[in-house]
Amino acid sequence: MDVWNLWQNGIDAVGAIGVGLTKENMDLLLKVGCKKLKILFDGDRPGLKGARSIAKKYGNIVDVEIIRIPDGKDPGDMSKSQIEELRHKLT
Repeated sequence: MDVWNLWQNGIDAVGAIGVGLTKENMDLLLKVGCKKLKILFDGDRPGLKGARSIAKKYGNIVDVEIIRIPDGKDPGDMSKSQIEELRHKLT
């Protein structure tokens, strides 16, 4: 739902299952010209840990930025109540 809520608010996004990004996922992103990843996971410990793992794994291939959101929030929550703040973080 998080990606759907972002799309409904005019923000292009690609969703991940959990907090992982496989080599196959990255290969597809590179194939379509991705040069920068803005990682937006839930604001809890697992979300931050997953984002850091992806940044470490792929930071030498593309520019990676981790978008931090408050603990206990998820991107879907922010897309409903704080869309302008979220839009600012993603642009």
